[in-house]
Amino acid sequence: MKMKGLDQVWDVESIFPGGSSSKELEAWLAGLSGDIEKLQEAADPDGSTGELMQLIETIQDIAARLRQSAAFVFCLTAQDVKDDRARLLYGRLQQME
Repeated sequence: MKMKGLDQVWDVESIFPGGSSSKELEAWLAGLSGDIEKLQEAADPDGSTGELMQLIETIQDIAARLRQSAAFVFCLTAQDVKDDRARLLYGRLQQME
């Protein structure tokens, strides 16, 4: 049985055009960081947590976006191990977690 080879070049441009220098990726990460800050404020023990369901939904949304971002940046570094900007983005995501 002969197996067809897989393409070794990934099309990450279709997700965030510009790769690690993508303005869309930068905007995505800035929005994610801002939402994490809002979540931290909302989860403050001194504040009211009466809207528990909204807080849970926000946590789920942020977790999903963090995973998506990490997967994209991982693909960037796998595509080009010399992409210093991609490694910086990975570090930035690690700080958000």
